[in-house]
Amino acid sequence: MERPAFTPRIHAALVAAGMRCGRKRVARLMRHAGLVGCHRRRPFHTTQRDPQAEPAPDLVQRQFVATQPNQLWIADITYVPTRYEGFLYLVSGGRAGCVQPAGGRLGKE
Repeated sequence: MERPAFTPRIHAALVAAGMRCGRKRVARLMRHAGLVGCHRRRPFHTTQRDPQAEPAPDLVQRQFVATQPNQLWIADITYVPTRYEGFLYLVSGGRAGCVQPAGGRLGKE
């Protein structure tokens, strides 16, 4: 039976942390727990910027600090690759300086 691909790295990290363990034991425990290494994919470019388009104005001048409530809201969108559904879009937003997000949504469209 094959050992998980990241066994050498995990084993090296444990040894560096001062733990005594064998490489085969790490492989067995990882296999038992169902742990596998992540596979780095080549970057997927979701946005093709139009070179003729004028960029949106930077209204906050890259200063994401609010001096009072409801002065500055921040939003972000990211793409999450999934095995069976393709890409899902994750959108979140909230107030600057506030720990809790105001809202978020995950969906295909």
